[in-house]
Amino acid sequence: VVHIKGDNPDAVVPGLLAAGEAACASVHGANRLGANSLLDIVVFGRACANRVAETCKP
Repeated sequence: VVHIKGDNPDAVVPGLLAAGEAACASVHGANRLGANSLLDIVVFGRACANRVAETCKP
């Protein structure tokens, strides 16, 4: 659960990441063909993993 603090509902929450179709609804537009999700796994999964590796260094 994300709690809004202050008057800014668009404030960035440090460390909160979204992946997959939750991260960007505009990739497929109004319709998503079934097989398109397979390519998404490869392309966006790798991009997400790279971003997490950059952001969440121990």
